[in-house]
Amino acid sequence: MPQKLPSKELSDQWIFHIIDNDFDDSEKIGKWILIVEKGPQQDEIWTKLHSLNINGIVSLKSSTQATKNLGNSHGEISIFCGPYDDKNLMAEIGQEIISHTNYSHPTGEMVFGKDVSRQKVDILYKLKVPKKP
Repeated sequence: MPQKLPSKELSDQWIFHIIDNDFDDSEKIGKWILIVEKGPQQDEIWTKLHSLNINGIVSLKSSTQATKNLGNSHGEISIFCGPYDDKNLMAEIGQEIISHTNYSHPTGEMVFGKDVSRQKVDILYKLKVPKKP
């Protein structure tokens, strides 16, 4: 169980979980991005992700109740992994995330990208997920 839950954190805008693995090329890290409803859904997915033990996942990051960049009702969870240019490995990791969390989204997609700047992400891959009404 994580030490902090996104719905309970009111002062820090982001919480992090570093995963102990051997990946050491920070230039090759990308992220799967999950947009979720704040509250119980975000806490549940955050907790499930803590139990994933998949080679290639480097860390987790979640917005909290203090984060307002997606409005008051939605939050973001990022799963950092690499190397981002290994499309097959990133797809395998993405499929594990989907099956482990039962992630769904109104667009029917989960996206993977790499940060270009603090405000911009280049989308590299997309996986199909169940559409959420």
